[in-house]
Amino acid sequence: ADEPAFEPLWDAVGKRRQVTFPYQRASETEPTTRRVQPWGLARSSGRWYVVGLDVDRGAERVFRLSRIVGPVRASGRSGAYDVPAGTDVRAVARRLSPSFPSVRAEVRVRQGTGVGLRRRAESVTPLEGRAGWDLVVVEGPVHDLSDEVLTYGTDAVVQAPESLRDEVVSRLRAVAGGPR
Repeated sequence: ADEPAFEPLWDAVGKRRQVTFPYQRASETEPTTRRVQPWGLARSSGRWYVVGLDVDRGAERVFRLSRIVGPVRASGRSGAYDVPAGTDVRAVARRLSPSFPSVRAEVRVRQGTGVGLRRRAESVTPLEGRAGWDLVVVEGPVHDLSDEVLTYGTDAVVQAPESLRDEVVSRLRAVAGGPR
């Protein structure tokens, strides 16, 4: 991560120490000071986010690291708080951030592969006329699904939506050096 806030937040997450930082929302002219008990870091659409409890608001929140405009300062002792049991940082980030738009995707996956996609799939059905392949239906942000599909190489092919298929093809062409 390129953001200067990443390292101190990573350290605070591991040590469970509260942090304070100046945060500049796009809609505001001045930064506000935020006090957060960070639960974890999540990446989506090429951006990093910290997820945690906003101490002053008494609620879980998501903060984009690129909007942290000054030093992140840890305070208090290590182990000062517990992350709520069963917390899925990525799920909280998707739920609370408008930057995580989700799509419902249909991905053709070779049987015996794609364990991550299959594990969270809405459905998995064998494809008629394509022996050895299943149709996996899964939901998530386009960039995250693109990342995951690309990790399976030729064992996963996006059927729909077109936006996800275009993202995968564009990234493959970029790696191959072809036109986007």
